[in-house]
Amino acid sequence: MKKYDVVIIGAGPAGISAGLRAKERGLNYVILEKTSVANTVRNYADGKPVLDHPKNIAVLGSIAFREMSKGELVSELEKKAKALNIRFEEVKNVSGNYVVETNKSKYETRFIVLATGIQSAPVALNVPGEEKAKRKLEDVRNCSVVVIGGGDSAVEAAVELCKTCNVTLSYRKPEFFRVKLENIEKLKKSKVKVELESQVERIDDGHVHLVTKKGEKEEPAHHVFIFSGSVAPADFLSKLGVPLENGRPIYGENYEVKKNFFIAGDLTREPLIKNAINHGFKITEEIAKRMKR
Repeated sequence: MKKYDVVIIGAGPAGISAGLRAKERGLNYVILEKTSVANTVRNYADGKPVLDHPKNIAVLGSIAFREMSKGELVSELEKKAKALNIRFEEVKNVSGNYVVETNKSKYETRFIVLATGIQSAPVALNVPGEEKAKRKLEDVRNCSVVVIGGGDSAVEAAVELCKTCNVTLSYRKPEFFRVKLENIEKLKKSKVKVELESQVERIDDGHVHLVTKKGEKEEPAHHVFIFSGSVAPADFLSKLGVPLENGRPIYGENYEVKKNFFIAGDLTREPLIKNAINHGFKITEEIAKRMKR
């Protein structure tokens, strides 16, 4: 069985950042990734700007992050990943203190950094016809589209799609709470039809049935896109021994969920790329200190 100081699970911004710092600090590490480097970022809408937020926080480590496009960020992470020990294997279980089991091998380690993100567990609407909708933006033109959601991804998708389509944006709340100001301004300047306080009752072929304050209505929809956010993959986290409360990881100082087991990135409920990069750096620095490196 291979032995390591730290096993990093996930090769997104947090995982790559952790790997870079582990290498700099002389730790014996491996990154385990199920799909591809920066997989979550790859699934962003084409043309999506990756904003430099929070503005008042500096980026830690060697990832050259700034306000950039999705493609630029993927390229930067891929470039950094080339120098790292990454194995493309799917983690199946964690036992003891600690043995990480994948679909190909087993790894014994003193420390674990879990940086898988939450994109694999989208929030379900639980409405008839939901399976007809898409959860990743596609290039569609000259048609009617309904976008469902109230976060940055939904707003960005609606604004992008309205360049070539008639777009309705449906959101269940009376106003947008989590959307960056830049995106709100773009939405106001666009031709997107916004339906606030609207509930999706069902998705049919050719239209979406909405319930609004003014009554029920059918919005034409050749295509439907759902950007309802994601939740932590509770079953997977439980299998790894991560303590949960209401389906979310419970962690203490340094994002530690239990002795020598840390989480980073979206799993901490502190979203944004800059936070993820800094999580990876800070956690690995803490590990190096404990190992007196």
